[in-house]
Amino acid sequence: MRLLNQLIPTNHMSNKKESVALSSVLASAGMTIMKFVVGILTGSMGIISEAAHSALDLGAAGLTLFAVKVSDKPADEKHPYGHGKIESVSALIETGLLFLTSAWIIYEAIHRLISGKTEIEITWYAFAVIIASIIIDFSRSRALGKVAKETNSQALEADALHFSSDIWSSCVVLLGLLLVSLGIKGADTFAAIGVSLFVLAAGYRLGKRTIDVLMDTAPEGISDIVKGLVGDVEGVIEVDKIRVRPLGPSMFIELEIGISRGFSIIKVNEIVKKSKGKRLEKIYNLYGDENKENLDEYFKFLIENEFIFLSDHANDAKRFIPLDLEYHAFDVIHNAIIDVPEISNFNFEKIISDLELLNCQYIQIRIHENIQFEEVRKIIIFFDETQFKGVDIIVPYYFTADKYNFEMFFIEFQRLNNLIFYNSPIDDYKNYLQDLSTVQFVSYNYTNKNYCGAIKTEFFSPNQPHFTESQHYNTCLNRKICIDVNGEIKNCPAMSRSFGNIKDSTLEEALNKPGFKDLWGIRKDDIDVCKDCEFRYMCTDCRTFIKDPGNFYSQPAKCPYNPYIAKWEGEEGYITVEAWRKQNPNWEKKAKRKPLVKIPQKVE
Repeated sequence: MRLLNQLIPTNHMSNKKESVALSSVLASAGMTIMKFVVGILTGSMGIISEAAHSALDLGAAGLTLFAVKVSDKPADEKHPYGHGKIESVSALIETGLLFLTSAWIIYEAIHRLISGKTEIEITWYAFAVIIASIIIDFSRSRALGKVAKETNSQALEADALHFSSDIWSSCVVLLGLLLVSLGIKGADTFAAIGVSLFVLAAGYRLGKRTIDVLMDTAPEGISDIVKGLVGDVEGVIEVDKIRVRPLGPSMFIELEIGISRGFSIIKVNEIVKKSKGKRLEKIYNLYGDENKENLDEYFKFLIENEFIFLSDHANDAKRFIPLDLEYHAFDVIHNAIIDVPEISNFNFEKIISDLELLNCQYIQIRIHENIQFEEVRKIIIFFDETQFKGVDIIVPYYFTADKYNFEMFFIEFQRLNNLIFYNSPIDDYKNYLQDLSTVQFVSYNYTNKNYCGAIKTEFFSPNQPHFTESQHYNTCLNRKICIDVNGEIKNCPAMSRSFGNIKDSTLEEALNKPGFKDLWGIRKDDIDVCKDCEFRYMCTDCRTFIKDPGNFYSQPAKCPYNPYIAKWEGEEGYITVEAWRKQNPNWEKKAKRKPLVKIPQKVE
């Protein structure tokens, strides 16, 4: 996301700048006239150099007055960044005038020293005009410097520098007059050279700063300041490519920020909630004109993806009831995983009977021995007259498996949802019965626990039942029961904790043992990292393989996604969550999310 920020001086500041610039013009005019008159009358090269310096100040003050008037004009079509740089141009011209004047004074002073014409007339009014000049210059320098600092005006800063240099140069001239009055010849001329060198040094410093501004040189340390300020904004996870453009009293800051997609989705959801049934002009008024462009972008995205629609009638909104985030389940156990080491020694009737008592809806049978397809037929026949809505059967691959007429098989056994052949020489996927049933050939060992808990986009479930369940429960373990190859009854076959063995315990007895349901209520909004992820309500959630085995609220160990930078492992710029958190010690302040459901349903 790209932001452009402009700091604009107020009308009050603009008037203040013009007022102090005008007073400088008047002061410079008065001082120039006085110094020239006294310099000519006394023949003092030092006073004449001061008069030239004051004449330069007069021109510079006039230029400054013009610059501050123009710089405060608002941006227009030809000047999209405003007119602020006129102040830098003004300061650069003043610097050039300083150099030219100082060069002339040094030349004239050296000429006098060589020719020996260094006599001057010492009078009281020569001392009076220099002392008056010091007092006026001190007053104007302070006034200009104060307003320049308040408004960040380079033109006023240059003007303040002129008057400040006048104070020191006047002091040098005053010293020269005193030395001449004591009989030291040429002191006044040397004073003139000293004044010019001082002015040259001051001009160099001002010129360097002015050129830096014209070349868009960023002020030292500004990037760190901007990064700190923007980084503290809620939802901002990354600040990059900061570009600062000083423009007189203004400063344009262009930068790129990274916002978690989860944060953006929540904000869009809030906007949609507040916007329901309202007219567009009321929505724009609610968020202000400064957010109109962002709102247009949000609404365009939502309309194009058919998440919302616009209507000519406000009453249409009343026809659409809010999404019910309650999770409605009428089964004690919703799904089961059964590992079968040997078909001949496995009591399918007992397992099916136990599961039907718990109103189980879906079952996955995982066969661990090589069998022929006819054995698969015998297994599915067990479910012919049961209440199960869906059955998955997972068996080892054998060489004739891909030759079978699967479509007729699915027509015959319509409870069969998926038939998976693992350890296959190829990976393949076929749909049947209008995508209601699938046959999969996978090259890995599907029953190996190391393949459990993988998180990929193809495993996501973007549907309402999964979405609502994830608001309240763990979408992997809620209402699930499993039997591993040894007959141990568990939450998951890959977990170590057992609640009994099927040989001497029923599934209902194991279900009611203390601790069996403890993991059901661990939802994504409670899990570290997951709660900050935009995919949390459609993703699976393994509690077997977690990064911190001692903490059931730890992030899934096999998750290759970093929600804080919205990148998957392998994508350019990806770093692990741990590395990102080390780089961003205040990450909790940036990434804190609010769950859609604050108080989840209780596990029963």
